[in-house]
Amino acid sequence: MKCKELKKLIPEFLGGDLNSSQANDFRKHMKSCRACQLEVRAYESSWEMLDSWQDIEPHPDYVFRFWNRLVSHKPWHEELLAGLRQALTNRQLVPVYAAVCTLLIVGAFTLKTTVEVRNPDEVLAVLPSDELDMVANLDLAQNYDIISDLDFLEDMEIIENLDA
Repeated sequence: MKCKELKKLIPEFLGGDLNSSQANDFRKHMKSCRACQLEVRAYESSWEMLDSWQDIEPHPDYVFRFWNRLVSHKPWHEELLAGLRQALTNRQLVPVYAAVCTLLIVGAFTLKTTVEVRNPDEVLAVLPSDELDMVANLDLAQNYDIISDLDFLEDMEIIENLDA
């Protein structure tokens, strides 16, 4: 008898439902196989625990109380909304809510005025003419180092063309 077959027969063996030849084959295999012995012991200990099981009789109103509780139970989002509603209607916290709202409004207004990005055309419209010229030639001003060395570049061009 192989271990796989034996493991299927363990409940029947422990229950005494195997015929004598199967029970003998089972016992022979058990003598030689340590893994199957451990498996049978695990089954036996499980069955012993089940034998010591004590049934508990529920209270006669249990089913009635269970269904009443289930019907009265609200979903989590309804309980959350009820808690928020209760917190928001607490009269003792009204000054705190007013202070928080005031701070939020003042903070939002301050942030808006501080970070407000103006339209570039509006900024250019208020600049004096000399600054407008500078803005118009901004690329030229950024490349001023190259422009200041323009004479040097012309000299280099002449030296390169000497061979020609």
